[in-house]
Amino acid sequence: MDSTHPDTQGNRKASTPHLFTNYRQPSEPYLAIPKVTGHSRLYLPAAYSTPDVIVNNTLFTAPDADGFIFAIVSSRIFAIWQRLAGGHTRADSNFSNTLVWNTFPIPESDDDFRSAAIAAGANILEVRKKFPGKTLEVLYDAATMPSELLYAHRDLDAIIDNHLDVDIRDIEQCEVRLLSRYGRMIEELES
Repeated sequence: MDSTHPDTQGNRKASTPHLFTNYRQPSEPYLAIPKVTGHSRLYLPAAYSTPDVIVNNTLFTAPDADGFIFAIVSSRIFAIWQRLAGGHTRADSNFSNTLVWNTFPIPESDDDFRSAAIAAGANILEVRKKFPGKTLEVLYDAATMPSELLYAHRDLDAIIDNHLDVDIRDIEQCEVRLLSRYGRMIEELES
């Protein structure tokens, strides 16, 4: 039997069940993005973590040294896209790096947009610090989200929405524009 055959690999790994078999632990600080989040949440509760915190299978990780990825995934329009592209499990929305992140139809970003989005994302992190001891689950409950945190997200939303030319107050219009933009993105890739 070939030594690369899955059964052979499984047998070899069975002799060391205490070791991780798929080591995906980041060696640098990383952005942790939950695979599943409550459908009622207005925003995806992503957070930064350090390499000493072990990543399990309920998180996606991304290197995000400048904070741009955090800013994008922390926007309301991204949560809307996640619900469209990622699917649902019961009343929860699913995140996937391939189905949600890689397909998010954001136009090219100039330095001014990136800088503004990053600054607004950093402000969200600063506001979160004002609520020590509160988990992201508590902070991002749509019914009880602290107003200061909600306003920080809305400041970010204004920047992202302007860049995407959408108005998140009209979710149906946002979905139509996102899907149309995604269609154009696919056409450009195919041509």
